[in-house]
Amino acid sequence: MKEINYFEGVTNQEFIDYYKDDLYSRMEITLYTYPHEFVEEDPIPWEHLNRCEGILYEYLYNAYAEAKYQRWKQENNEDLKISNYDGIPIDLGHTEIEQTAEERAEKYAAEQKERDAIVKAKMQELMPALNNVVDDYLEKVKLKFIDL
Repeated sequence: MKEINYFEGVTNQEFIDYYKDDLYSRMEITLYTYPHEFVEEDPIPWEHLNRCEGILYEYLYNAYAEAKYQRWKQENNEDLKISNYDGIPIDLGHTEIEQTAEERAEKYAAEQKERDAIVKAKMQELMPALNNVVDDYLEKVKLKFIDL
């Protein structure tokens, strides 16, 4: 059985580079300390880091959808080639079954659950490399502190 490429040719390094572009877009960050808030010993720009991670997650989510579409398109093209061979249509056994709204909703929910699981797994796979990128970034970023 052929292994499914859920992200159709987009490599881990390309995902990491995408993350780096957003992360390094801000090299000077202002951190505000509220009057009743304690200052951390080694402050980290969490808001920026979380935002960049969210942008990467969205990119993974969209890359998964694009890869799924490409696989679907390729399967349909293969079916079309088979049915047009020698000009004789071949019944591939595909029968259209009318689905109820409830069945479509259940199928959609199952597909979304699968998509979420695959994207989360890819994020987990990328996390060690992303942590290294963040460590390098934290050494280079300039943090400015303002007490309110």
